[in-house]
Amino acid sequence: LHDPSYKALSQFFAKNPKAFDNQFAHAWYKLTTRDMGPRERCVGPFVPPVQAFQNPLPPPPAHPAAFDVVLKDVEALIAANTVAPAELVALAYQTASTVRVTDYKGGANGARIRFAPESAWKVNKGLDVVLGRLGSLVQKHAGSLTWADLIVVAGTAGLKAFGLPLEALPFCPGRSDATDGTGSAHLLPNGFGEDYEGNVALYVDKMVVSGIPKWAVVALAARPKSQAHMDSIGYNATWRSELSTDFYNVVLENQWVKTQTPGGALYE
Repeated sequence: LHDPSYKALSQFFAKNPKAFDNQFAHAWYKLTTRDMGPRERCVGPFVPPVQAFQNPLPPPPAHPAAFDVVLKDVEALIAANTVAPAELVALAYQTASTVRVTDYKGGANGARIRFAPESAWKVNKGLDVVLGRLGSLVQKHAGSLTWADLIVVAGTAGLKAFGLPLEALPFCPGRSDATDGTGSAHLLPNGFGEDYEGNVALYVDKMVVSGIPKWAVVALAARPKSQAHMDSIGYNATWRSELSTDFYNVVLENQWVKTQTPGGALYE
């Protein structure tokens, strides 16, 4: 053995078999369950306590806010032009778009979009401003409303402003807030090529990892976007009062040329 640190560990465990058993048990549990998501998804009488690698979240409020009231509060912000419906939809979408069915990381629960690295991603530019404008509602409903639930309710209010009936948007509360962004450390910002810098292979990989079918990805591409996001992709439209097919018109009515870049093939 030429690695002094490895030799030292070997000698330590040789003299302390119980310490070896303990470390091996932790390593084996992590190896066999890391892709299973939070501890709550593990069943049986022998499930160990929650581990750091599971990115645990605190429990949601014991007495959640009345979400019909929260929805009206968000609608009041829209009516006062404090926030635009498209901005709320963009915030909710970007928060949820990190979800991965392959290891159950990402998603809206935890509202980690408030922290780095997500807050610094190009596709999330300007959403910190939207979060700031919603902050008064977290304070108003302190102790009963989490950021994670508020972001989803806000997205619902945004879609309602575009004419979608609430019956089509059932709301399920119970999310909680992370205290930092460590749970996002291994997530990627390339949500379905929204920054148009990823190649086709990455785009398809994102679909597989997210668990969203192709038809849904196509539909989501035309969702309302924030102005900052539209500026970043070079496409501008004013989705302030109604949904439209403008995005598809741009895609289908223009000629696109395949261009080779260091990152792969792109269409311009």
